[in-house]
Amino acid sequence: SQPLVEASLIESQGGAIVVLTNWSGKPTKALEVTFSGPRPGQNASLASGAKPTTKKDRDRTVFTLDLDVADVLILR
Repeated sequence: SQPLVEASLIESQGGAIVVLTNWSGKPTKALEVTFSGPRPGQNASLASGAKPTTKKDRDRTVFTLDLDVADVLILR
């Protein structure tokens, strides 16, 4: 949802991670990361220890989180 946040998806048989990098130079509040399809139905957490909020929107899953410089969204 933010143009200066880079997201890289890495998938494996055990789950997936999304590496989030904030290039804006300031913290981003309420960043939305949206997935289409079945993958994000698992438990979600952040490497920082925070818990993102999750909402379903038809066939999409939207994770909302605050991002400082970088974090990793972990989907198991």
